[in-house]
Amino acid sequence: MNTAERIYVASTCDGEAAARQAEALARRIEDDIADLGLIPGAGFGSLRELAERYHAGRSVVREAVGMLERRGLGRLRPGPCGGFILARPSADVIAAALAEHFLSRAITPTQLQDAREAADLLTRTGAGGPVEPLLVHCVGHLDAALRDRQGGTHPGSTSASPSGPATRAVAIARVLAAEIQAARGTGTRLGSEWQLGERFQVSRLTVRQAIRLLQDSGLVECRRGRGNGLVVLDRRTTGNIRLVLAYLIGEHLDPVMVGTILFQLNAHVPALAVSRADPAQRQQLESWLARLERDDTFERYDLLGLVHCVARLADSPIVDLFSRCLAAYEARFRASLAERLATAAHASYFRLVRRLLDQMPAGDSGALAWAKQQSAACMLEMSVQRPI
Repeated sequence: MNTAERIYVASTCDGEAAARQAEALARRIEDDIADLGLIPGAGFGSLRELAERYHAGRSVVREAVGMLERRGLGRLRPGPCGGFILARPSADVIAAALAEHFLSRAITPTQLQDAREAADLLTRTGAGGPVEPLLVHCVGHLDAALRDRQGGTHPGSTSASPSGPATRAVAIARVLAAEIQAARGTGTRLGSEWQLGERFQVSRLTVRQAIRLLQDSGLVECRRGRGNGLVVLDRRTTGNIRLVLAYLIGEHLDPVMVGTILFQLNAHVPALAVSRADPAQRQQLESWLARLERDDTFERYDLLGLVHCVARLADSPIVDLFSRCLAAYEARFRASLAERLATAAHASYFRLVRRLLDQMPAGDSGALAWAKQQSAACMLEMSVQRPI
């Protein structure tokens, strides 16, 4: 596995097993859509043509295309002149799905404020590309949902009984997702396809559609064999990262610009990390810095370790998810990534973190405004000079 693939896996997969066949095929199709620069409305081929092109079974192709449909990258049009027709994912639809995910994880007002400040900075600089409207929409949905909760209403808690198997599958997936998030622990068995069909009084086809929605979100896995069925996983961000990646593919984001956006998105993150770190965590940061500074060059993958450490201490899940999506997109679509980086080229970032560690006493939140100013000045300068 090369450096780019290691970065992609570290950014997108929260310890999950190898992707199932349909997910691997969906990724191959996404890669081809990005490489060919196809526009919305273009035909990509029928199921038969896709099966022949990718040497895959029709059932695997159908499931992969279903994943891409749910991510907004196209739609399957029936008929002799039909096939998979490309589309552009909607920023507002994906932002609503992201907001629902963060609400399920009990996002705090402080974490939302971190994301709001990041969105405001991207708007001011004008360099956020398609990431800026998606983040702004996500923050807007979260603002509205938290206001509704404070007012005593619970958006999304009621669901009409839609007609048609596809919309019915969405409703079933939402019911099961709400149950999982409320009380179901990892490893809990939700039942077989037959049992779920009996419970909701729907066909197995509709149950399978609902299961695929839950699988895409990372909430469940489907285990075959006697005594198995639908089993709850830990809550993962993998499904949401795939949604955002599909959106960036649809928007044809230039991979070369990703480093600039990443620096600006994370302008305040070093300050947040140091201000929220306890003494042991500060020592961990010191160890990462010493490891990277001891030689003239270091591995790019090791830098990702420091970045993940800083992000974890900053405790800003919205900014972190967007950052992971961008890192994965760059690793996946940039023509070449240097495996080793010059220490001197990143010295200003290392000096920033050390300065914050030296001048911000542990637990001193009063210096946060100063730290954010220092952090933003350094990160914005680096975004212009040489993105990582």
